[in-house]
Amino acid sequence: MEEVLLMLKNCISFGLVENKTQNLVGYARVLTDEIKYAYIFDVMVDEKHRGEGLGKQLLDAIIQHPKLQHIKYFELTCVPEMMAFYENFGFSGDYGEVRPMRYSRYD
Repeated sequence: MEEVLLMLKNCISFGLVENKTQNLVGYARVLTDEIKYAYIFDVMVDEKHRGEGLGKQLLDAIIQHPKLQHIKYFELTCVPEMMAFYENFGFSGDYGEVRPMRYSRYD
């Protein structure tokens, strides 16, 4: 628990909570220098809620967040079957089994 708290302290967290149940149904976190780079971690959507646009809401919230407006490169890694999802946001890359991808705000 101590490690989790430290991890969360050093990241910007994004969560989606279902109104009816108050359950966390989506989550992502970002580690950043707030100037040039932001690395997106742990983009997760509850299986029961996939296909409802929640992943898109998380990514949009990250890219539009006020603390991240100066970021030039958003990066993440994903499994191959998720590449098309992230490519819809402008991420690209091909680096083997786990693939880092980059979104460039200013290119």
